[in-house]
Amino acid sequence: MNPSGAGVAQEKVEAVLDYLRPAFAPDEVAHLPKADEIGDLFRVIRKAEVLHQLMIRRPFYDRHDDLALMLKQMNVAARMRKSGTQIVYLL
Repeated sequence: MNPSGAGVAQEKVEAVLDYLRPAFAPDEVAHLPKADEIGDLFRVIRKAEVLHQLMIRRPFYDRHDDLALMLKQMNVAARMRKSGTQIVYLL
C-alpha cells in the first residue's frame, strides 16, 4: 500500500482510462476517486445511466506497474460487461 497515504499517481489512473475508453466506446468513462483513499471507482455511463463499474484498490495499483497490460490479461472489460451494474473489484 502507498505508505504516504497519498493518492495514486495520475499516470496510473490515465492508464486505466486508456484501457476502458476504447473498450466501452462510445460510452462515457468517468473516474471517481474515493474520498477515503481506499481506491478509485470507474463508471461506464450512457445517457446518465451507469452501465458498468470498476473499483481499483490501492494495493492493486502498488503491485502492478503496467496497468493496461494487467487489465487486458485479466480481461477486465469482459468481466465488467458480465457483472452489469455490480462493481468489479481489483484488490
